[in-house]
Amino acid sequence: MNLPSLDHIYQKANATLRRFPFTLFSAVLVTVISIYLANPPSNEPLGLEMLRKIEMCAALGIAFFTAITLTVEKREGSSLTWWISHAVGVLLLVAYYFTLSESLDGTDAVTAYRYGLFVLGLHLLVSIGPYWGEEGNQGFWQYNKRLFLRFLTALLFSMVLYAGLAIALLAIQLLFSVQIEPRRYFQLFAFIIGIFNTWFFLAGIPSSLEVFERDTTYPKGLKIFTQNVLLPLVVIYLVILYLYMIKIIMQWSWPEGWVAILVLSFSIAGILAILLLYPIRSKADHKWINRFYTGYFAALVPLVMLLLLAIYRRVADYGITINRYLVVVLALWLAGIVAYFLVSRTKNIKVIPGSLCVVAFLISFGPWGAFSVSRRSQVNRLASLLKKNEILRNGSIHQPSSEISSDTRAQIGSKLRYLNETNDLDAIQPWFSHNLTQKSETVNGRDSVKTIPHYSRPSHALELMGIGRDHESDTDISAGGRLNGDGTITYFQLRAEQTNIFPVDHARWFIRDYRWTRSAHNDETYPLDDWLEDRVLVVKSHQEQPIISIHFEDDQERPLEVDLQKIADQLSKVDSTDHDITRPMRDLTFPVSNDVMSIKLYIKNLEWHVENDSVQVSSGRFSIAVE
Repeated sequence: MNLPSLDHIYQKANATLRRFPFTLFSAVLVTVISIYLANPPSNEPLGLEMLRKIEMCAALGIAFFTAITLTVEKREGSSLTWWISHAVGVLLLVAYYFTLSESLDGTDAVTAYRYGLFVLGLHLLVSIGPYWGEEGNQGFWQYNKRLFLRFLTALLFSMVLYAGLAIALLAIQLLFSVQIEPRRYFQLFAFIIGIFNTWFFLAGIPSSLEVFERDTTYPKGLKIFTQNVLLPLVVIYLVILYLYMIKIIMQWSWPEGWVAILVLSFSIAGILAILLLYPIRSKADHKWINRFYTGYFAALVPLVMLLLLAIYRRVADYGITINRYLVVVLALWLAGIVAYFLVSRTKNIKVIPGSLCVVAFLISFGPWGAFSVSRRSQVNRLASLLKKNEILRNGSIHQPSSEISSDTRAQIGSKLRYLNETNDLDAIQPWFSHNLTQKSETVNGRDSVKTIPHYSRPSHALELMGIGRDHESDTDISAGGRLNGDGTITYFQLRAEQTNIFPVDHARWFIRDYRWTRSAHNDETYPLDDWLEDRVLVVKSHQEQPIISIHFEDDQERPLEVDLQKIADQLSKVDSTDHDITRPMRDLTFPVSNDVMSIKLYIKNLEWHVENDSVQVSSGRFSIAVE
């Protein structure tokens, strides 16, 4: 076998570029932004947010423009049709850009869910778009087989190429003492996955999709995998689910909520097996496949009923959330697929990806969509709960006339946290006379308005209701605290003044952003400048204890421990009345040392609460200078 010449590679790459210019431009744009954001400047937050949003839209464009190009080619559209369809694609992505939140700081769950639905829908569009509305399934199956195998091949080539180049960089660093920053490895990975992988994948798609209509090949390995791996898994799932169904019938109890995951997993495995076996179903020695089709979907009928019962119980008890909405839609979609394959004579497999593609797009917007329905459900359940306890009267929040039980407070807090996570607190703003996102305060005799941190807004809403704080709402950066029986608790937040520069004396290494929370471990390792001697710094959190442990990986016996409790005790004595404290960084710098190392801890943010006169640290964010 002769190796391809450079001229052949160039011609192939150039042909792919001329065929998929919008797709490749999107891939290049994503790659360039990813490489830049690997080491962004800290003084341009607005510009960085804009780049992140552009990156999200461009990433969608890779699948979107691929689907448009292949669909126009399959339908033999004119050059004008090609340009118009791509122009419409650009306009839709630009429109999506303007729907994104101003800040993509991880607090907007709706944006993440909607983006996930678009990613799913667009990739399904690549699968079904060129063959939508056409008769026959042979070309459609062979086309998707080629896409799948080409994807695996491109991924394998990309990983081998990255591993080889990464090892080459490491060799240069070791042999020639050339310092290569760790981020260069990520930037190399972004380049290979973003540009090489995409280009290589597209180059493997035949220029004419008509070849798939004549292709009757079936990979032997695919048959072995389906028959010997996938189908046994389907049988195992089937046995487990039917035994469980017999159990709940005998005990006459409601099915557990998690059974939905098992039913959906079983259904996906079975449907995948059906899709993979489709081309050989009519061969003389594979007649059993048609019987499997009918038997499988008949077996799904009682399981779909079990699934719907499990979902009904969860929705009846807790209302609809985004996750429950998605499970409900998947269950109804699965019921529709089962009915179609039991009743239909044609049994067109294109219905499976095609219908799921339509569903993914439909539920991503509108009053019928996941976000609007879940918002209405949770707001209505919260209103009902507040009315029952006489907190919401005549459309306005009033102080409760009697003590609210801890269970009721927990339910109200749970609803508020959900609405906060989905950025839907504005739906209940008309109930309050005070703003849920801002509050007025007087500092040094001057009145000012302060924006309440996103994670503290449920607690603020509970305070306005007169039923205390809900510290579980602070789990974004803290574990919060437990309310007393009477609901009394004092909560403090300390933060450093915003600045892009502060003095760091005699530091050899500087850790810019380390987070500690009571609810989770956060162990980080940092290869140091002299890492050629295997010198690695380890920063470790102690769960349930406000302690940060710092040591070298090769010297674990002598860690330097930073006691956040002592720091909080010290700060709480100085600031015992102000609940929201802002101090200059020089006042929030604490030196700590032992016989191995010395550090300076720079507090960016520290949260604690006082309960029964005891200070309990909840979370913190720090910079650490190691001398």
